[in-house]
Amino acid sequence: VEIDLALLADAATIDGSGKLNILGIFDRLTAASFPTRHPHLSLVLRFSAGIQQVGRHDVGILLKAPDGNEVVRIDGEINLAPGPSD
Repeated sequence: VEIDLALLADAATIDGSGKLNILGIFDRLTAASFPTRHPHLSLVLRFSAGIQQVGRHDVGILLKAPDGNEVVRIDGEINLAPGPSD
């Protein structure tokens, strides 16, 4: 399993036909002082995998401060399904 897209954006949705819609991609975050709070953002990750990797997989996201201390940790699970056949 590989991450083939990773970015921060104002919002991201997947429509009824499976298209990924991304609004307001960030290329940097800035603040006048720290700590700070950003009102809302979306972490967009798209995974790529082979047919042999179909099924459930544990996934974790860890954000660290510059000093290496853990700031946020999110643990979860993804279910990889076969894509459409061509």
